[in-house]
Amino acid sequence: MTSTAHPDAPRPEAAGRPLRVAVLGQGSIGSRHAGLALAEGCDVVAWDPRGVHAPGTTGAATPEDALRDADVAVVASPSSEHPAQARLALEHGCHVLVEKPVAITADGARGLAELAAERGLIAAVAMNLRFHDGPRTIRRLLGAGEIGRPVTAFATCGSWLPGWRPDSDYRRSYSARRELGGGVALDAIHEIDYTSWILGGVADVDARLARLSDLELDVEDVALFTLGHRAGTISTIALDYVDRGYRRGLRVVGTEGSLAWAWEDAEVRLTTADGERRIPAPSPAAETYARQMRHLLAAAAGGPTDPLCSLDEGRDAVRVVDAARVASADGRRVTLG
Repeated sequence: MTSTAHPDAPRPEAAGRPLRVAVLGQGSIGSRHAGLALAEGCDVVAWDPRGVHAPGTTGAATPEDALRDADVAVVASPSSEHPAQARLALEHGCHVLVEKPVAITADGARGLAELAAERGLIAAVAMNLRFHDGPRTIRRLLGAGEIGRPVTAFATCGSWLPGWRPDSDYRRSYSARRELGGGVALDAIHEIDYTSWILGGVADVDARLARLSDLELDVEDVALFTLGHRAGTISTIALDYVDRGYRRGLRVVGTEGSLAWAWEDAEVRLTTADGERRIPAPSPAAETYARQMRHLLAAAAGGPTDPLCSLDEGRDAVRVVDAARVASADGRRVTLG
């Protein structure tokens, strides 16, 4: 694989040697993370309960074997295993990137951020859309006051679950199974994260989560959220496993204009009284993962952590989903403490 590192970036090293990265889980996302770490010049050790590992990596017999002598760990196992494996990696002295969601309930991630702080380790949740030019551009322009004060926002993500991994049975995937942390609310938690990253934390939640299609799963395939942000903005988020196309995007309406990004358009549209301006926002997903990996490795070598999603931010996103489940079941708005 050809290196994607910036030409001026130093080879990631620890104590004069290449960084050693342990990747726990070798499904599609774990293999992607392993390949990206290899492309950045790291030594990669991979573990998977099936005994498989990505080309170019060294296989490990147990998670503990993979983590031994590692500098950085990536937890890419099913969602239900994220907290325990993240804790194990921190206890082995590794900086950690945990695939989203950090846990299937907010309580499941309790204590992880404190443990990382005690050990002086970087710990982040894999929210790669923070590295996409669409959300990044909207956040930058909003922060610059281009549309005044944000009033409302609408984020959306929808696609056909059986088409995600055409070579495997979607019914056996973690996405379709409650015990593994499935359901579109957690699976598409990116929208909750980047909306909060852009507009600020969430104060209250109303939601409707339901299984409405003919898909064979025991989790919700549609999730609709109305979020009240602490700064006063109201956002709505629509997620589903049902759309036979692919849609993803964000629109923010402010007191002096609007910002809109759609994945398929690969641009951000800024509309004000002066007219419309279009800003390119290329959408290849692979580059967002590559940027995230490069940033993680640079942070592990002593660089800045922003815009990585912290464990606390990742847990806050899961708290929104927890509140949404209560709101949907009880038919009431839930206030977050």
